[in-house]
Amino acid sequence: MREHAGTDTFAALRPYVRGLEEAGSPGEAEAYLRGRIATSTYAGHYENALLELLVRQGRFEDAVAAVAHTFDNLHDGNLLQPVLLLLAEHGLHERALELTVGRSPEFHAEKDEFWLRSNR
Repeated sequence: MREHAGTDTFAALRPYVRGLEEAGSPGEAEAYLRGRIATSTYAGHYENALLELLVRQGRFEDAVAAVAHTFDNLHDGNLLQPVLLLLAEHGLHERALELTVGRSPEFHAEKDEFWLRSNR
């Protein structure tokens, strides 16, 4: 499964990570994802999986820190919206709102009308 998790199809990525977690190896899952992020051309899929893994472990600030560099990205690699939704699902509404403050003017011009305002 590990071999298939590292392909560009990403079909086995989440089952592989979940399998490691369920086998009692969440640290191995995290190390695998961080390694793939460091070496992948398509890091966004691995970053999203890392975000979900850390949230499942209750490591919310680690999750935010792991993907914060994407928050002002104007393209597909932006993980701010998934972070906001995951934080809100766990009752961390104030923390989610804090992350919407300080975004670049370009980001607001691009995203505010479509989803940022409604998510707030």
